[in-house]
Amino acid sequence: GGDANHKTSDGVTAAHEAARTGRVDCLEMLHEFGANLDIESDNGNRPSHYAAKYGHEAVLRFLYKKVDFHVRSGAGSCLDLRDC
Repeated sequence: GGDANHKTSDGVTAAHEAARTGRVDCLEMLHEFGANLDIESDNGNRPSHYAAKYGHEAVLRFLYKKVDFHVRSGAGSCLDLRDC
């Protein structure tokens, strides 16, 4: 088998591309094969960043179930995206 977290020459994984194009079905399959759904691209973006940028709400909902979305704001307080 292949590496589910392999990065392309552009520094992104299949999970990044699936999130960018709104493909929940592909993310489900990648997750089954052990892909890291919160992996950073070479420029620091995660699949959730691509989903948000391109307006793929279904992808964000799927990722929310699989990824810890607790992040720190610039002020250091903990944010929970469920409150957004």
